[in-house]
Amino acid sequence: MDKEHDDVLNVINSVKVQQQSVLEKLVCEKEQLEAELDILSIHRILAESSGTEIKVEKGIPEEALKLDCPEEKLKESVLNEFHLLDKKYEAHLEFLDLKYKNVLL
Repeated sequence: MDKEHDDVLNVINSVKVQQQSVLEKLVCEKEQLEAELDILSIHRILAESSGTEIKVEKGIPEEALKLDCPEEKLKESVLNEFHLLDKKYEAHLEFLDLKYKNVLL
């Protein structure tokens, strides 16, 4: 019985370590993406102030829509993730526009 208990505790500890590792990677990726969005927003602000416009493409990339995938559910799942990322991206751009709106004034 103690052996089974120890095995379960070892599995739980292993999962906790793996979870922590994944969370750390996600936080790092989130920070990198936010930095990229900040840079893009600053470039947009600078372009607007100089009279040039930066085109930001929205929506699911055409390449993803044309992607050949043997499993329709997998393709649908990937396209749904693109859609969610697009919505988050748009929301963050709006946030950055509000955050830096005074820079243009």
